[in-house]
Amino acid sequence: MDGILKKMDNFARKDFGSSQIVKNMKTAQRHGQNKVSPPYETLPQGWKKTIQGYRSVLHLRLSRAERMKWMRTASHQHFRVFSCGWYVEAHGHFCERENLDEAVYIYCTAGQGFFRSGGQEWTISPGQLLYCAPLIHHCYGAASHQPWTIFWMHVSGPEACSERARLGLTPQNPVKHVGIRPRAIAAFQSLFHFLRPPFTEARMATIIHSARLALACLALESGEEVASEAIGAGLQSVIHYMEQHVSEMGNLPKWLKLFGGSRSHFQRQFKRSIGFAPNDYFMRLKIRLACSLLLTSNLRISEIAERVGMSDAYYFSRLFRRVTGSSPRSYLNRVDPLQK
Repeated sequence: MDGILKKMDNFARKDFGSSQIVKNMKTAQRHGQNKVSPPYETLPQGWKKTIQGYRSVLHLRLSRAERMKWMRTASHQHFRVFSCGWYVEAHGHFCERENLDEAVYIYCTAGQGFFRSGGQEWTISPGQLLYCAPLIHHCYGAASHQPWTIFWMHVSGPEACSERARLGLTPQNPVKHVGIRPRAIAAFQSLFHFLRPPFTEARMATIIHSARLALACLALESGEEVASEAIGAGLQSVIHYMEQHVSEMGNLPKWLKLFGGSRSHFQRQFKRSIGFAPNDYFMRLKIRLACSLLLTSNLRISEIAERVGMSDAYYFSRLFRRVTGSSPRSYLNRVDPLQK
């Protein structure tokens, strides 16, 4: 235990400028409280009402029991991801905390936001990555005039520091411009798909891989990502159109016109850049909208199916299960933010 405390002391002084976390651990050790609890943040009252102002929401988080199971799995202690999500045009998004024992990465792909910490303030714009260090008082949120769209994840574990170092981020310099990285977005999408029960060792390994791949793609220098950036620029109008018309049927002729190339070239480049075929990606956008409606409305499942452009509720439920791994009703029970 003393060796662990020494390492934690060095880590705390380097990253936080304070060894308060180690003092807390030593106090717990003196009182015989050696059991380590997993990081867990109870969402504030009114959160479910707040996200009704977002255009779309995907918010995934492990329960306390699931986190404890993960922490008891020795082979996956080095890097942990206990929550992640995707907020689209998050009107009214604001978060303030000071004792969270996880690092938070926020990748902005549209709109604007802000970050405040240590008496400084940063404006967050599209293509920027924000790092929120553990145990440091900070706050962030969406700009009121043009609210941001963000991909985010909470990470912890001994190797979380190596990921931060690779990205070149520190508590004093928490923002980095990385550009729009389609491969990083595809890795986030993979993370969203796998962060669900049952949490077998194979699934935990895949979650870790997806999260670290997303961060690795964001860590690439601009020259290393030239091909991906060029492909992303050519597909941005198609993706934007898909997002704006997610409640309609797929429109391949329109996508091809926006892309400006042949069908085979479009499908090949889309799959290479985004990680999914165009129709598969469009279906996943529909399911994400459905997830948001499940969280933020009182609509029946059949009504949600109609909202995402599917008249057959049975087919909708089958597709929903294929993408998320659970039925719409089970999904709502699993990701309910009031879950303890």
